[in-house]
Amino acid sequence: MYFVKWYTFFMKNKIIKSFLLLFFILLTGSVQAQDVDHVTAALDKYAERNASVTSPADIEAPNDQHSSALPAVSAETVNSSVIQHVPKPVVWVDSVVDPAKARSVQPAQAEASSAELFSESAYGRVAVPQKNTFARPKHEFKAGIERYTYRYNEVVNGGHFMHTRGYFKGYYGAYTFRPVDMDIMYKAMVDVFRLELRYATGKDDYDGSNIFKGMKDYTYEVRGVLGKDLNIGHDVRVMPYVGVATRYLNNGLQANQPGGYNRESRYFYVPVGLESHLGLPHTLGLVSTLEYDYFIGGRQISHAEDVKDGSGTSVGYDTNNNVQRKGFGLRADLSVVKELLHTRVSFGPFYRYWKIEDSNTVLETKHGIATGLIVTEPANVTREFGLKMDVAF
Repeated sequence: MYFVKWYTFFMKNKIIKSFLLLFFILLTGSVQAQDVDHVTAALDKYAERNASVTSPADIEAPNDQHSSALPAVSAETVNSSVIQHVPKPVVWVDSVVDPAKARSVQPAQAEASSAELFSESAYGRVAVPQKNTFARPKHEFKAGIERYTYRYNEVVNGGHFMHTRGYFKGYYGAYTFRPVDMDIMYKAMVDVFRLELRYATGKDDYDGSNIFKGMKDYTYEVRGVLGKDLNIGHDVRVMPYVGVATRYLNNGLQANQPGGYNRESRYFYVPVGLESHLGLPHTLGLVSTLEYDYFIGGRQISHAEDVKDGSGTSVGYDTNNNVQRKGFGLRADLSVVKELLHTRVSFGPFYRYWKIEDSNTVLETKHGIATGLIVTEPANVTREFGLKMDVAF
């Protein structure tokens, strides 16, 4: 029953359904089932002789001595087969794609740009070996949408105290900068600068000292990270990163009902993670992220002044500010990526987790006078699980 509710919530969005249909068409349309073992054998032997190639001018055509070791394949066969089986961009670059220092040719441009993709030889044109699967432009923008379930639980003395359940829909974006002309001393440690933004709204149900249905919430997150791109093998790249971030959540607990009040939650933390890129055939790839969030501190603001009695009159309580000092967060995601000319489309699941310990205690006041009671924000756990889709260009 839970899966059916979540599936219905996610798929009723027309934009998401259109995005999924487009992604499926692009994913399946790129797969070809032709047997090119004879071409692969020729390419493998040719790649061994040109393993150090960095530009088309460096490629040496095979002489008769080398040619005798290769299968007898016609130039026409190699030409047609190789062009159809160069699904990933050919990138002349070691780290950052700079128009003045490197060139990137997309599969759709293979025919028009054959001089850059292939070298003439006795056996037709042979593909230039790739340095890396994913191009890394100097400036990269990303925009996406997400939908996820939201679960929040508070625990007092080891037992359940309250919980909220709901669904959120949101939008996110990121800007990545990879400087080309950077001091070599700094570039050895960091060569990626990224700014990330996220905003989401949702509705959830509160079950605690009172019961509220359909609360309207919103949240946003701002993150800045520094990373270092590292090549591991032919089709694998990883980027360890660290940064600073803030998270804000507003729970509309008032719900126009007696006893309700507005709550604000602010977290400050240091994300430390690893982003991995795995290249696959047919311009496909997998991108995964694992992250630990070191909790610097937080503040829980409970607007008790919103509390009203049955007649709608304010009870007179004052705002409570609780400081949270201990906790941590985790997050992970996995996306399937499809290369499209100068654009990448990705889709996949994600998970975010927070565990925060008890806050400090403050005295409750009413019209500025202490009531003799103390207020504490209990230990709590937040879980968010959903799907996201984005376009990078």
